[in-house]
Amino acid sequence: VGLHTQRDFSTLKVWNFMSYLVGYMVDKGVPLNTIYLILILPVIATVIAFSRQVIGFRALGIYTPSIIAVLFLITGLKYGLAIFVLTLLVGTLGRLSARKVRLAYLPRMAMVITLVFLAVFVMFVLGSYFNKTGLLEMTIFPILVMVLLTEKFINVQIERGRKRAAILVLETLFLSVVCYFIANWLLLRTFVLGYPEVIFLTLIINYFVGKWTGLRLIEMYRFRKVIKNVEISEKK
Repeated sequence: VGLHTQRDFSTLKVWNFMSYLVGYMVDKGVPLNTIYLILILPVIATVIAFSRQVIGFRALGIYTPSIIAVLFLITGLKYGLAIFVLTLLVGTLGRLSARKVRLAYLPRMAMVITLVFLAVFVMFVLGSYFNKTGLLEMTIFPILVMVLLTEKFINVQIERGRKRAAILVLETLFLSVVCYFIANWLLLRTFVLGYPEVIFLTLIINYFVGKWTGLRLIEMYRFRKVIKNVEISEKK
């Protein structure tokens, strides 16, 4: 019947209760893709936490790259990236233009978001003209979320400056794309749906990641000359 029926869980037990519940929901009509998106979110969050704590990517927190990765799973990477870049560019240009008009913050942001929605509208008009079925079949929810994230990007530009904001957005986009490929990996999808109990391992992984107190990998590369000089001095 599906991936959720590959295991024998006709009897509810401690070690198979997640599989039992997944099978129950699927039998009740809950889409398997919806269940997978719920189950894969802890994995995505763990990857981002590891990237921040151990590797050293800062990105825009944990929520923003996680939600963008999920949106890419829903929209597809090609159209998801197109909407992401469009909203970011139009939002930035709209902010620079609206800054010349003396208005309160919220009305100014409403104007910027309106411009972003109009840009997305034009994108769909062009998609209709060129018969891009993948774009036209997209649901409205991921588009709304992507557009509403524009405020987050603009706030970062105001607080951190354009250069620092650009680096954070690029790191966020990179992590989102990495998480997309991980979540879209068929072997992982099969494993998570067949053994959803594995999600609890993310709690253990995050516990040990949270205990990490050493240098991050990016910092080790940045300060490699200093570390090398210290090692030489210690040998002497």
